[in-house]
Order: sequence, then structure tokens, then C-alpha cells
Amino acid sequence: VEGIDEKELEAILKDVITANPKAIEDYKNGKTNVVMFLVGQAMAKLKGKAKADEVKNEIVKLLNCYGSISPLLSKEGCHPKGDGVVGVC
Repeated sequence: VEGIDEKELEAILKDVITANPKAIEDYKNGKTNVVMFLVGQAMAKLKGKAKADEVKNEIVKLLNCYGSISPLLSKEGCHPKGDGVVGVC
């Protein structure tokens, strides 16, 4: 993602996801349109530092990787190898 450090992006996306548990529950129940709501929330925080389609891809990776909110709150998160790549399970 251009214009922003990957760790900063991941932190912002985690904040957006954890702040919207209803959207996450809806996503898990098949309502994939909530991704665009989360993208909007993230774009507001990013202030033009990233492209919406790239943010969407990263959000979907995080949602599919974690499956719930609680791992987002841990430092281990979704990086079992500790490689720092967003969304790698």
C-alpha cells in the first residue's frame, strides 16, 4: 500500500475492525457488503494515504484470517511466523 507503513496500516485496520463488532458479525454471517462500510471507516482514518481497493483487500484478508475479533487484540494476531505481512495465516 502506497504512502503508509504496513504496520501503521495494520494498526488502523485493526482499530476499525475492533470498533465495529456488529459489522464483523454481519460479515461472518455472509453480509459481505459490510466490508465497504469498514473501508469507509478506514479511509477516513487514513486521510488519503492509501487506495480504497487496496484497503478493501487488506480488510478482507484480516477478516478471513482472524475469524473473530479477539485475535486482533493480541500481539501475535495473524502472523504465526512473525513476518509482519497483513493477513498471512
